[in-house]
Amino acid sequence: VRADVAYSVNPAPGGPHHPVWANCGFYDAPLPEEHLVHDLEHGAVWLAYAPDLPAGDVATIRALATDHDKVIAAPFPGLGDGEAVVATAWARQLRLDSVDDPRLERFVVMYQDGGQAPEAGVTCRGTDVGQPLE
Repeated sequence: VRADVAYSVNPAPGGPHHPVWANCGFYDAPLPEEHLVHDLEHGAVWLAYAPDLPAGDVATIRALATDHDKVIAAPFPGLGDGEAVVATAWARQLRLDSVDDPRLERFVVMYQDGGQAPEAGVTCRGTDVGQPLE
């Protein structure tokens, strides 16, 4: 779809999405959710982190996005109270109050390009949507 979508769960773990995905990597500014949902369809894991996280926690998120090819990380202003990061794959989600929770990296490893994604194995790069920080 090319219009805004009112998802019933935020961050959205699937559903209607924009025809163009965002480039995987680390971002320090929010991206349109509709593009990120398309990344999920391709097997990416989306790390939506609280915009007010301390710098050390943001560095942990950035490392995960840098160390794994199919991760896209961006701040998400709509997280619930006390949520530090929400890890999302197509039809899977893990809400955490700490980026140091060992389940975070396990989630990334388990679900990036996992069988739950309708188009696992398809790239999450090569578009004009988003320029991740290096």
